[in-house]
Amino acid sequence: MIQLKQNVENSKLQIINNKKETETLKKSKEEKELQLKDIAILETKKVELESDIKAKTKTLDEVRELFKVIRSFQNTYIEHNNKAKEYKVFEVEYKKVKEDYEKMDDLYKKEQAGILASKLQENEPCPVCGSMNHPNKATIKEDSKVATKEELKVAKENLDKLEKENLEKINNLTTLHSSNKAYLEQVNNHLSMLSSTLNIDKNFNLETAQVVKNLGTELKSVIDNLKDELLKVIDKISLKEKIEKEVSDIISTINEKEQSLIKLEESEKAYTTELTQNSTKIDEYKKEIPANITDVKTLNNLIETKTKELNISRERLSNLRLKNENLAKNLEGENSTSKEINKSIEELKLEISNNQANFNKAIEKQGFENIQTYEDAKLQISMVESLEKEVENYNSELKLTKAKHEDIINKTKDIVSMDISTIDEEIKSIQNNKRELESKLRDLHSIIDNNKTILKNVENLNIEFKEIEEEYKVVGELADLANGKKAPYISFERYILASYFEDIIDAANIRLEKMTGDRFSLIRKTSKSKGAGQKGLELEIYDNYTDSSRDVSSLSGGESFKASLSLALGLSDIVQSNAGGVSLDTMFVDEGFGTLDPQSLDNAIDSLLELQRGGRLVGIISHVEELKERIDAKLEVISTSKGSKVKFNIL
Repeated sequence: MIQLKQNVENSKLQIINNKKETETLKKSKEEKELQLKDIAILETKKVELESDIKAKTKTLDEVRELFKVIRSFQNTYIEHNNKAKEYKVFEVEYKKVKEDYEKMDDLYKKEQAGILASKLQENEPCPVCGSMNHPNKATIKEDSKVATKEELKVAKENLDKLEKENLEKINNLTTLHSSNKAYLEQVNNHLSMLSSTLNIDKNFNLETAQVVKNLGTELKSVIDNLKDELLKVIDKISLKEKIEKEVSDIISTINEKEQSLIKLEESEKAYTTELTQNSTKIDEYKKEIPANITDVKTLNNLIETKTKELNISRERLSNLRLKNENLAKNLEGENSTSKEINKSIEELKLEISNNQANFNKAIEKQGFENIQTYEDAKLQISMVESLEKEVENYNSELKLTKAKHEDIINKTKDIVSMDISTIDEEIKSIQNNKRELESKLRDLHSIIDNNKTILKNVENLNIEFKEIEEEYKVVGELADLANGKKAPYISFERYILASYFEDIIDAANIRLEKMTGDRFSLIRKTSKSKGAGQKGLELEIYDNYTDSSRDVSSLSGGESFKASLSLALGLSDIVQSNAGGVSLDTMFVDEGFGTLDPQSLDNAIDSLLELQRGGRLVGIISHVEELKERIDAKLEVISTSKGSKVKFNIL
């Protein structure tokens, strides 16, 4: 019994420990899941950081490109100014040389007559006029120094060289000026684009280069900081797999603990059942002991009485003595066993009674109303340590808070008090906004997770659809082509019909040309018409008088009747020729003749009569009087007030 009770207590203790460990594991699981949620937030932040880094890197590249262009502009500008200064010096020299040469050349030309006259000899012809006499020769001014031809040539060569150099310098300055202008235009374009995102003037000035350099340095610093932050975020995200494994392990452990808890509860139940059964057996043993035997002394007195009775009856039972002796020995053994049982029973009763009394006193002393209250309190023992720790933490925080309070009082003794309620309201408002934003953030993360799942499913479906599309691409194209959904927008059915339609048109044109005096003929429309509908069986009418084709809808009533009649006759001819054994011996033409002029009417009737001569029966339904005269066999319908009558009229 004692062992069973101990087993029950041990089982309860193990159950409490199991629940405590399971609760600890669940808290750890919740903490890990919170870490995973934080990592999910960090994953979103990682995407934002990468996007921000990419955008800022792009801006930095643009700033660097701008700075490079500004440097090129500045270098070109400096070079242009230096070249311009050099050219001004050169230009002075060039103009002086040019002016000297022009003066020299002008003087040379002006004094050319004097130079020629100085070489004239008497009785020799003048190279200009041919005269042999030279009475009044031209003279050279004494104060003018005329250059010789060789000197003029040297001066000309020197001037040509300087003119070539002048042209090269002008071209170089022009090129530098164009480059300078192009660089400045590039700089202003870059500044115009960057001014919308950066705090920078969109027009170039003397400070632009330094401003751009500073912006580049700041952007580089910001990008480096973002990259450092991104590395930290990536490091934290890298723990995701480890945390997920830990959560999985915790879940497995929790499951194992729960299974173990079920087994422990079953064991406790079994031990309790066994303890109850043993208590019941003890009660049954008590019932089996005779009511008159309350102790061992009574039992001994009863034995002595029975012994005396046995001695009196010994003579009568001599033949059974041996058996009686054996019974006596057995009785002594039973008596000894009975004594031991009674003793054990008494001891157990006493022990149970004492233990029960002590237990009741102990739980009452501890303030418990009954055993159930005590059992409930046992379950709270596991919380005592955590509560004591909370109390200890609270005392520490209280002590620290008091110290801070005293410090704050000392620091704020000279500070004017403010209305805290307004600040509290603002704090509450900010906290409410924070909670709303956090709620929205959680919703957004949930939406992002769902969208990621949907995106993954869509990508998988796209992969599957792409495989299926590749597999059925050729079939689909052939189907679209056969159904007339792709150029040339002719279905396979219409393509086949078009070949028969050509034969019908050819057969119809034989009669139509005869009816219209070789003016009209039908053709199948092959040009592309408007719209994306089915094509291939449209008709046009070709007019030989105008040498052009037009839509059949432009035909007059009589012309339309001729075309329709020709097509009907052509169709019958083609059907008979292609369908072996099929003969269209009868044909009826209903109305339409009233729209024909006399000549056209004659041509139409001739065509029908030709069919009749070929062995066909042609019936014409019409009210035209001229037809009545031309047709030998007529079935006339006469309308009267009493109804219609018919009669055959055969000429």
